[in-house]
Amino acid sequence: MAKNKLIRSRYNPPQERGERNCGHVITEQTGFIPVKTRIKQYQDAGMRLDQYRHALYHGMDGEIPDDFEDITLRPNLDLADTGEVEEKAKKIRKKHLEAAQLAAEAEIAMQQEKSPPAAPEAPTEPQEDKK
Repeated sequence: MAKNKLIRSRYNPPQERGERNCGHVITEQTGFIPVKTRIKQYQDAGMRLDQYRHALYHGMDGEIPDDFEDITLRPNLDLADTGEVEEKAKKIRKKHLEAAQLAAEAEIAMQQEKSPPAAPEAPTEPQEDKK
């Protein structure tokens, strides 16, 4: 008996089309990788990761500020310690933002003092005389 292509069931599943192969293979097709080669690849990857992290903290020029402190390098690091450092950083940031805001307000005030007073604008609509 021939299978009916229109009736689908557990015993007569639809024919699945396979994936179309684009020809471009992105996985490695090599077989065994020697241990020395693999270790060298891991070391290179670690060095690239360190360079990337260094660039995130210090920029691409690589200069480290004098007041930079990496708390992750402290011995016996505790999460409570990181909370204290975070609170200190928030207070310092708040002080810097307030100082920047005061400096911006002072500069605006100086610019207003230096600029000549603006002439009053002429009325655009005729004014009615009240009698």
